[in-house]
Amino acid sequence: AFAALWESNARIDPAKTTVSASIVTTAAQGSMQTIHDRTPVILTKSTDIQRWLDCQHHSPQDLQDLMQPLAEDLLEPRPVSSYVGNVRNQGEACITPSAD
Repeated sequence: AFAALWESNARIDPAKTTVSASIVTTAAQGSMQTIHDRTPVILTKSTDIQRWLDCQHHSPQDLQDLMQPLAEDLLEPRPVSSYVGNVRNQGEACITPSAD
């Protein structure tokens, strides 16, 4: 599960609630550094996911130990086409290996 934050507010337009979300990132490590300097915080243990979701009992400081990159052996970088770079594009074509 990706660690993420969300907010719902009506500050801009009281007649319309705006919902926004953000994926939490941390410094990339190993082979992922060749792709980007940040990587999503990925929670793999159910206890960590529950801690992340339980904002009533955990402050942001209590969750700092979760802000770690996923173990490198759990990720496999592979080239994909530039098709994935357009947010309007969806589906399996986004993960099809690049012919390059």
